[in-house]
Amino acid sequence: MFTIINIASIKFKGKWKKFRTYIENAPIGIFVADKEGNFMEVNDKGALMLNYKKSELLEMSVYDISATKTNKAKNVYKILKNQGKISFEGEFISKNNKEFNAKINAVKINENKFLGFVEDITLRKKTEERIKYISFHDQLTGLYNRRYFENEMERLNKSRKLPISIIIGDLDGLKYINDNYGHKMGDRYKKGYRNN
Repeated sequence: MFTIINIASIKFKGKWKKFRTYIENAPIGIFVADKEGNFMEVNDKGALMLNYKKSELLEMSVYDISATKTNKAKNVYKILKNQGKISFEGEFISKNNKEFNAKINAVKINENKFLGFVEDITLRKKTEERIKYISFHDQLTGLYNRRYFENEMERLNKSRKLPISIIIGDLDGLKYINDNYGHKMGDRYKKGYRNN
């Protein structure tokens, strides 16, 4: 969770320089943007993540790097303006047109500015997709597995698009091949290879 920081009060207490050092050396991207989404401040990690120079980013807006439609990106600011904070995941584009996934946490500083924290979660997303794929596909053949079939049956049971036909196939002789030639040969048979 975030604590909304009164940046002005830190400035007046003479700790702004120390605070800026923390921001610059943070392991995540940190930025300040105005209500139109224009970057006002970006730390080193944020610039590195996007593969831009800081000076280039300060000429851009957060909408320039969003892979989503501009209207969707602008909805984020509306929520931020009304609720004071927001947390979401999205797809962004770096300077070399490489898409990456990021988690954004942002807080409203005042009516004209917000502070954002950006974490690159591309690796986590790829891992999640791989786990999802493995959980619904047979490792050997890449075909959908029984878990997928059961989930689909449950979903189709509630469908209004009836009637539904299901075709089920079977490999003749697989038990015989496994029993007489071993499971490795059975695996080759499932994959469609023939032993000549």
